Parts: sequence; structure tokens; C-alpha cells
Amino acid sequence: MLSVRIQGQTYRISNKTLDRLVGANDWVHVDSGLLQNRIRHEYLAGRLIETQGRRLRLATATEEAERRLGSEDDPSEILRWGLLYVGSRLADVANQLRALHDALQFDTDATTASLSRDTSQVTGDQP
Repeated sequence: MLSVRIQGQTYRISNKTLDRLVGANDWVHVDSGLLQNRIRHEYLAGRLIETQGRRLRLATATEEAERRLGSEDDPSEILRWGLLYVGSRLADVANQLRALHDALQFDTDATTASLSRDTSQVTGDQP
């Protein structure tokens, strides 16, 4: 766990987050001052976000795009981050739909059966 001071606040960043940010255990060999500067830069760029208790974690693509979208002035950067935000939200929705589909495990016979009053094919009843 590493402590970093950013804009007058002290934040903590876990070893696991450092592994994902810098590389598995590569951060151990980096100068402490350089590592803290990198963390400050990543935080200000929107790639790290604050969680409960002043801890930092990597932002999701949606969180990073949302944060950058609110801080940009250049129209081309606003467009870029806006498109990234929309794309990441669509990916989130697609993942949720996939999870819902897997949870429900549709019965393909029931969903493809013809719609008629004769239910013998669906229930397996024979006359």
C-alpha cells in the first residue's frame, strides 16, 4: 500500500492496483518520487478514481470517459471522449444482456414453436 498526496489530500493505492497500473511488481523497482508523480498524473488524467476511505482504483472506461468529458474544452476531444463514453455504455449494456440471457437459459423449442392453439407439439401430447 502506497500513500500519495494529490491536491492537498492523501490517497492510498493498493499493491494490486499498482500491479495493474504499472505492471506486476515492476513498481517495486521504480523510484518512490517518480511513482508518486505517475500516480498523480494518472489521477488528474482520469485513469484513477477515488473510492471510499480516500483509496484510489483504476477507472473503468466509462468512468474515465465521463470524467474526461466533463473537463475538456477542445471540441474534438469532447467528441472523442463522448464517443468513447457512448461506446463503453453500449458495451456495458451488451454484457448485462448476455448475463441476463445466460441466467434465463431460454428454452429454444418453446421460443421457436409456432403460435397456434394446438399445444400438442409443445407439450409432447399425442392424440
